[in-house]
Amino acid sequence: MLQFNTAFLFKATAICAAGCLPISLNRESGFVWTAFLLPVSLAWLVATQVGKHGQFEFTFKQTLDSSVVEFDTINGRYDQWFTRGRIITSGGCLSVAIGFPILHIVDPGPIALWLPIVVLFALGAVLLISYTERRKVLTVKRQFVTDYLLFGRLCWLRRRWQVRDGDYLAVYLSAPNPVKIAIPEFQFCHILFVCRSQRRFMIASMFTSDPVVPDMEIAARRIAKLVDLPYEGYRESHATW
Repeated sequence: MLQFNTAFLFKATAICAAGCLPISLNRESGFVWTAFLLPVSLAWLVATQVGKHGQFEFTFKQTLDSSVVEFDTINGRYDQWFTRGRIITSGGCLSVAIGFPILHIVDPGPIALWLPIVVLFALGAVLLISYTERRKVLTVKRQFVTDYLLFGRLCWLRRRWQVRDGDYLAVYLSAPNPVKIAIPEFQFCHILFVCRSQRRFMIASMFTSDPVVPDMEIAARRIAKLVDLPYEGYRESHATW
């Protein structure tokens, strides 16, 4: 949960003052630079408020329907940096969506040329902020479901995987990057798949500094038990990070 205290307000005031400097330097067109700089700068400031909350963990939630179990991955360094990236990228999209109309005032151009860009980046900012996923296991139907949500509401078709005989669960582990990684927690990528021949359906993923994570093993075995699937442990992936 983001907390906006007095120190944050002072920083936001300083950023707004710095973003308005182009106006004082050039009264005619300086506000164009301000329009581009302020959204992404404030988004960067908000992103710095996103902290690391505990260690990575799986969560399982029993819904009102006893045959439906929701699960998710929360906390950890990856969750922190992923949230920061979404906020900063959405700020960049807002900079484009606000900046182009302001630029049009100073340097008029065909509206059909820049309006589609503005609409596209505005939608991108909304999607980045509001988009979430909800993963479920339908135990009776033996089915995995991923819901894509906007502002907590289903926005388009779900992804489904119907379990069949011969399917199995496995965790694919990426090879470590030979180059030293600045963030040790991102050295290995663990991805839990339900597999069928050459096809795979991703269930969950995580980044860690360890090649084997007990929490992933525990969650994989629990999910396997929910849909009566064999769990075949870790496998090596050819992807490197």
